[in-house]
Amino acid sequence: MKKYLFRWKALFLAFVLFLSMLPADAIHVAAAAKPAMSVTQKTVIGVDEEFKLSIKNLSNSQKKSATWYSTNKKVATVSGGYVTSTGKGTAYIKCKITYKNGSVYIPSCKVTVKIPATAIEITNAQDDLSNNSRQVIAVGGSYDFNTELTPSKADNYITYSIDKTECATVDKKGIVTGIKPGFVTLTAKAKLNKPAGYQNLLDDVLVLSYSVNLEIVSKSASVSSVELTDTTTMKVTFDEEIDKSSVMDENGKLLNNIIITSKTDGDGVIASGLGTLSGKLSSDKKTLTITTSGYFNGLYGVKFSRNIRTEDNEPLMEYYKTFSLYDTTPPYFKDNSVDDTGLIAYINFSEAMNYSGMKIEEAELVSGRKAAKASTISKLKNKSNYKPSEDGKSLSIDLSTISSVDKDKKFKVVFTGLKDRAGNYTENDSITAYVETDTSPKPQAKLVSLERTDLNTLTATFSRGIKSPGKVLLSNGEIITGVISKDDPKQVTYTLDSDSAKLTGKQEVNIGYWDSYNVKDSDDSADDYKEVKVSFDIDSTQPEITDYELITESDDDKITYSLILTFNKNVELIDDEGTFEARLVTEDGDIEDEHDIGYSADADDEIVTVVLDDDDMEEPGTYTITIPEEFVEDDYGNVNSDTTVKVESTEGSSTALPKPKAIVQSNDDASIIYVTFANQLDEDTAEEVDNYDIEDAHVESAELTDNTTSGATVELKLEPGSISESGKYTITISGILGYHNTYSEMEEYETKISLHENTGPELEDKDYDYPDEIILTFDETLAGTASFQVLQNGVDLVEYSEISGKKVIITLQDKPTMGQELEIVPTSYNNITDKYGNKSDIGTLSITPDN
Repeated sequence: MKKYLFRWKALFLAFVLFLSMLPADAIHVAAAAKPAMSVTQKTVIGVDEEFKLSIKNLSNSQKKSATWYSTNKKVATVSGGYVTSTGKGTAYIKCKITYKNGSVYIPSCKVTVKIPATAIEITNAQDDLSNNSRQVIAVGGSYDFNTELTPSKADNYITYSIDKTECATVDKKGIVTGIKPGFVTLTAKAKLNKPAGYQNLLDDVLVLSYSVNLEIVSKSASVSSVELTDTTTMKVTFDEEIDKSSVMDENGKLLNNIIITSKTDGDGVIASGLGTLSGKLSSDKKTLTITTSGYFNGLYGVKFSRNIRTEDNEPLMEYYKTFSLYDTTPPYFKDNSVDDTGLIAYINFSEAMNYSGMKIEEAELVSGRKAAKASTISKLKNKSNYKPSEDGKSLSIDLSTISSVDKDKKFKVVFTGLKDRAGNYTENDSITAYVETDTSPKPQAKLVSLERTDLNTLTATFSRGIKSPGKVLLSNGEIITGVISKDDPKQVTYTLDSDSAKLTGKQEVNIGYWDSYNVKDSDDSADDYKEVKVSFDIDSTQPEITDYELITESDDDKITYSLILTFNKNVELIDDEGTFEARLVTEDGDIEDEHDIGYSADADDEIVTVVLDDDDMEEPGTYTITIPEEFVEDDYGNVNSDTTVKVESTEGSSTALPKPKAIVQSNDDASIIYVTFANQLDEDTAEEVDNYDIEDAHVESAELTDNTTSGATVELKLEPGSISESGKYTITISGILGYHNTYSEMEEYETKISLHENTGPELEDKDYDYPDEIILTFDETLAGTASFQVLQNGVDLVEYSEISGKKVIITLQDKPTMGQELEIVPTSYNNITDKYGNKSDIGTLSITPDN
């Protein structure tokens, strides 16, 4: 027992001796926990936010030093444990702790700084006052809304919602698609999740919203295409006939239903100002040509509002497009021409010009063997004699007072200081143009037609411009002196008195004593009366309704029912208000045989708009409305007979893609055909060549040149020469889908279209005409511009080139060396075409001069 006790005592004394050899602080640290950060991660909202960090388990008695620092001062800084947020991102706040025994600890806290949005905005909504503060989207159409946050790098995420999902849908990207007509609100929200420690933060700091009012409408007329044809001209194509009064005033100035705005491009450059915008509507009322007193150069936005109406009084589908044009092409002399008198000469340029710095360096005679009169040269060199055209593309000069010996001769005029409206100067800082008069004797203008064009007017159309209108002698003895049309000098009108207006049947009308310009002395064909049979029968047919539509519009909880009646001729109302008899079949099948509907009406040419009493139309169902006899009358007093129209308060729509709205051949290139749809198309099927078949022609390519919610245009490129002659051709289109499956595959569509041949002019002969002309003869009448070099020993001998009928006449500066080959080379400006825009593929030619 004593032996074991002795052993335990020995062990105890040895342990005590070991402990006495250790430092006292080593015993303390070994027993304590490591230093740690009071918070290991923290989320902060906004900059300049401050919070306090501290160190747990820190032994101040053993601490030698403690240094606070941030791994990213752009996100957060720290001083003595106080942390301040400085910007978006993540940083680690650390404290380096060194103990006296050499131990080092670096506890840290992950700090995430989130920047909240201060504003949210849908930036491309078209909901301004011109659209009653709401954006319009057609049923089946879509619009991609863009949303921006302020600041742009805010951490909020964006969500979209629609208040009436039965009328429209919206996806997570902000693309709204119309389902059925109605008024809806699109709301975009910027949300930020609430982090720990922010329980008392108001929700409006974390959630911002922005709303846009939308109107979903039935499909209507739309813009088919918008293109810039040059620096001053925009061409707009519609899929329906447009009411001229809804796009321009009586002077041709554009109304604010069309807005073109200068925008800032990616380089921060704002587009050039456009000045005054004017318009001209084509004869088919489907193409609007817009010209500007300024010029297009830069990025622009163009908008067409719903206030534009069709000839059928339908609203146009709202259209918006951004486009750019940067003009770097120098202008050039295109050709010269004269007016009907032959004495007003025109110099035509490739585009609208800026004439402010124009100077005339030279003017000289280039045709004729005698020197020109000094007075003629002086007139040509005086820049004040040149008058710019309204569109800026031509200069005119009145040469009626020049000496007779200088008439019918060609002059060369060299200009400097000319530039286009984008500021591009001509090549080599000068441009050579040609002017001439043409007073050569010509045949008298021939009478093309004489007809009664309305109740009180006879209209004569002549083959040439008229200087003196002449007279007509009627069978009742009335003699009427004509009036030359201001718009067309080839037309003359003769106004009938009240007795003559009563004449009917075929009448013998004698017309004569008119005169045109520069008529041959020997031509006396208009010096006496010529008898013409003219039908004086007036239209005795009744006005008839050819189309009708019920349009329902809602505004401020008031519903307006407009019945649009289209007649076969211009009409006026006999009763502009009253009551229609109608039969109503409700949606539940109930029948009301005697349902009177009050109305008020307005007539505009062949369109009558009837506003129906909303109280009488409030029951949904089918209305059979009787339009009574003597509701309207035409210009000749013919009245309508009674007829019925049937309208419904609800509309259905086909899921198949509707057929094209228009198929037309380009006026500039007969190998191009434009197929226009009123709906946005699926790109792959729209550009599939096999989906288009044209009788006897080969389609080389199909390109979708315009594709928006307002419609689409497919440009078909035909193989040149595949249409051998002009005529009617069958086109078949199939297999095309709507954009993002908004419409299923269209049914096969077949129709006949008129096409011009697309074969370019071919050279038939080339001839040297001693001493200074080369004549190229083609197989058809030419158009465009002829421009050649004629090289002999490397020297260009050309004075000028011109087109005359089927010929190109190249005039040389001097007689070339006989027997030595001439090389005829087309220049980059050469653009010989036929009247349909088909280009000649003429290349380099050679000819040997021989006298």
